[in-house]
Amino acid sequence: MKALLVENSKLFQGLISQVLTESGFDVTCADDPVTGMDCLSSDDYGLIAVSYDVDDAENFDLIKKIRSEENLRNVPALLLTDTDDVAVRKTGLENGYTDVICKQHIDALQQYVKDFSEHVLIRCKGQVLYIEDDFYAADLVRLYLNDIGLVVDHFSNAEEGLVALDEKEYDLVISDVVLPGKLSGFGVITHVRHMDNENANIPILAVSAFSDSARKVELLRHGANDFVEKPFQVVEFIVRVTNLIKNKQLIDQVKRNQSQLYKLAMTDQLTGLYNRYSMLDLAPKWISDAYRHESNLCLLMIDMDNFKKINDCYGHAAGDNVLKEFGHVLSDAVRDGDIVARFGGEEFVVLLKHCDIEDGLAKAEQIRKLIVELKPMNIPISVSVGMASLSRENEQTFEGLLKQADDAMYEAKNKGRNKVVLFGAETNNAKLSATPARQTK
Repeated sequence: MKALLVENSKLFQGLISQVLTESGFDVTCADDPVTGMDCLSSDDYGLIAVSYDVDDAENFDLIKKIRSEENLRNVPALLLTDTDDVAVRKTGLENGYTDVICKQHIDALQQYVKDFSEHVLIRCKGQVLYIEDDFYAADLVRLYLNDIGLVVDHFSNAEEGLVALDEKEYDLVISDVVLPGKLSGFGVITHVRHMDNENANIPILAVSAFSDSARKVELLRHGANDFVEKPFQVVEFIVRVTNLIKNKQLIDQVKRNQSQLYKLAMTDQLTGLYNRYSMLDLAPKWISDAYRHESNLCLLMIDMDNFKKINDCYGHAAGDNVLKEFGHVLSDAVRDGDIVARFGGEEFVVLLKHCDIEDGLAKAEQIRKLIVELKPMNIPISVSVGMASLSRENEQTFEGLLKQADDAMYEAKNKGRNKVVLFGAETNNAKLSATPARQTK
């Protein structure tokens, strides 16, 4: 892309030319506005920078010439000044300059040129749903957007376009206002904004030959993110499109980051299972749902027997590997809807939804046998399992259910380990409170 620089100081001419060249511009230099006007008639420029001369009474003749020419009317033009004079800035903007930058602030000029070149040399990945009944206009838009890297699916009516939106993920919807069929562009916007999935938030760019303010306001009020009047300036259209897509993709990235952070916060990094905080967050809701829907629920407290000896004999790295394989077995043994969490150290909690006592005991016994058969790193291991089930007589909290399963698990320890014990099956609460001191794990 070419840039025209009108600057009478050889020092600043060299400095500013370097800034423009570093951003990919082919720079033509002129020493005065008259020479600059001659350059305008002989070439096309994507950016124009003009130095302000306090001694020149015709400072703004060049910008007036630029804005009067059809092919130059929308070209960005910078006024470069020697000072930060507010009056000069105001006059420059009023006469048609895009921006006014002090030459002493070379970093501001570098940033402007860098941002401009990035927008002009746009490459943007994304999927666009385009609804337009004018096939000639649609072909042009598709060429413009394909040229910057976007994939465009074009439909001539709203009904077909909205079917595609249900079947495919898009980054932007562009819709004409006047369309054949039952739905207009207003109908497209309303339909999208009332969808019950993530597509309800997709950016929408409305295009129309109607330019009255009332119609624009209504389009925005219905949920359009932006509006472009037809026939539109290509550069303006592309900038609006890419801004909407980039903003949407940035929001999507933020959501993915939040999801990843949530996963990290709720997951045990060693085993890949839920962690203690996940169980404390999810379990009370499940228990409340079970009571509300009168469904069964069982909780297993599983503790590896003599895990300290494994660490002492084989080392902590071996102990970590044992826990990883142990976690994999637990995860594979339960249904997708159940929760398995590493509650702390070598303690694991399993919450079994829609599971009665008989099925819960069968699952606990299955897990116990799988662990005995596991032998990770050829190390024999076993577990003690305590199980508790929801009581229909007295509504329980998660903490109460967890304590019952924990008490049952310690009873399994006291009975020699490698066992499954159901809370309340052989002893009542009074007997549990009078049991001997708990054995070490």
